[in-house]
Amino acid sequence: MRKLFILTIIAMLSMTACKQQEEMAGAGTPSSEESLDGWATGTVIDDYAADGCEILIKLDEAEGESALLNPAELDKKLSKPGTRLKFKFQSTRMPHPNDCGRGMLVILNAVEKM
Repeated sequence: MRKLFILTIIAMLSMTACKQQEEMAGAGTPSSEESLDGWATGTVIDDYAADGCEILIKLDEAEGESALLNPAELDKKLSKPGTRLKFKFQSTRMPHPNDCGRGMLVILNAVEKM
């Protein structure tokens, strides 16, 4: 009886964890697989410079705060506001390098100017 109880608890915890992951994935969190072949597109913006965000990338076809990416590093030639980019990225748990708390901090693996 005790084994059945423990297995039931484990099954419930597993189902809860899977459901939370599905909800997080569907909540507008960007991923590098959003577009075909793993490339995403976006525009460099400086709309939040007053908040300490020198540059952010606004993803195409996305809405809200989750549509903003805060690149850990971006070449100066590509960091001019209005520049259209095609890129691959991955999220990181590094602390934000500046006072900017907007957008998801990401590492750009590959970047091309459009």
